[in-house]
Amino acid sequence: LIPLVCNKFDIKSKKTYNPPNFRFYKFTIDQLLSLIIGLIDGDGSIYKIKGYDRFRLKINMHATWEDNLNFVNEVVHSYSNIVSRNSLTDKNEGTQKVLQIGNQKILKNLKMFTVENNLPVLERKWKNIT
Repeated sequence: LIPLVCNKFDIKSKKTYNPPNFRFYKFTIDQLLSLIIGLIDGDGSIYKIKGYDRFRLKINMHATWEDNLNFVNEVVHSYSNIVSRNSLTDKNEGTQKVLQIGNQKILKNLKMFTVENNLPVLERKWKNIT
């Protein structure tokens, strides 16, 4: 059964180098946001910008995840009715990609989504968004 599920959903071993293609799945916006919030909890950080009353989201992943990080960026911008811009940078000589989002409306909307849907999130990360 496991090989059948893996084949149907295009799941491969060594996900660092063979990430799933998020665009492959037909998710509702609620499902997409839940997936993105789980990704943030697992691989992201949310922190206050020193000296400012602002916060930032950063997700640092292997470069093979670039398409998914671009997709995440598109979804969260669209959800907040903001025109998406390229927010990816290279790290470690191009072996890693970093998605940074500092738009306060986007971050507050993501946090509000976690609250409204009673999602189990890492409070130590999300409490930084005020």
